[in-house]
Amino acid sequence: MRGSLRRGERRRAAIFLNLTEKRCFQCGGVKPLEEFTHDKRKISGAGTYCSDCDRERSKAYYRANRERILERAAAKRGPQPERHCSECGVELEGRKRVTCGTSKCREQRFRRLHPAEYAERERRKTERRRETRRLARERADTSLAARPR
Repeated sequence: MRGSLRRGERRRAAIFLNLTEKRCFQCGGVKPLEEFTHDKRKISGAGTYCSDCDRERSKAYYRANRERILERAAAKRGPQPERHCSECGVELEGRKRVTCGTSKCREQRFRRLHPAEYAERERRKTERRRETRRLARERADTSLAARPR
């Protein structure tokens, strides 16, 4: 038997298609092949539905099966590992945080990861405080000097 087929396969004729348009099964419109989804299993290389109809079908399927889809995705991910603050060790909730969010832990993390920037920031902070104290002293001196005795 020439080129016997496996079970479930069908014989494909050697057809060379030069298609530029195709009919959508959903809306029935005849559209250019670029407006169809790609499907390498089809002879034409284009899917059965145009992109717009396929998008609508996908949205409708998701709306109808949202819970099942989300459960399946969660099952693939598995349980979330326990996460702890990198600075104080408190257990974290959520997925994106590295520290617990207190100013003390954020400050410690910044100091550990960026020592040069931290030193510069602290130097500027100290200068601001000194300048504020100097101005306060000057104001107090001028108000004492201006006060009649």
